[in-house]
Amino acid sequence: DPIFPYHFVLCLEYLIHLINLAVDNKTWKPIQLNKGAPLIPHLAFADDILLFAEASVDQIDVIKIVLNLFCESSGDKVSDQKSYILFSNNVNWQTKHDIVTRSGFHCTNDLGKYLGVMILHKNVSQQTFSFILDKVNSI
Repeated sequence: DPIFPYHFVLCLEYLIHLINLAVDNKTWKPIQLNKGAPLIPHLAFADDILLFAEASVDQIDVIKIVLNLFCESSGDKVSDQKSYILFSNNVNWQTKHDIVTRSGFHCTNDLGKYLGVMILHKNVSQQTFSFILDKVNSI
């Protein structure tokens, strides 16, 4: 269906709108990398989205409400099997367990690669992304 990509973009825009409404209403508590930095509730690219929020049962309830509203209105479905939660090292075991149980999502310590690049890096150096430069230089 040639209209599908446009439908998908409109649906994703609606999901982002719902997230922003929850942030504006102060029910969704996004992350902030440091004082004075912007709040980050999500990052989206193509058909993937990363959601960021405080690690609490209350927040997973808010996220599930937003996702359910989105699914009900768009006809799309969130795949619990393809959805993962990555916790900060500061989150205790009991909170992790409660959030994973409540959400139905899997817990992970590694988000893997996206478009060939590792999503999480401990120490970023020139060598971390050298394979990209090698590919560009070989063209």
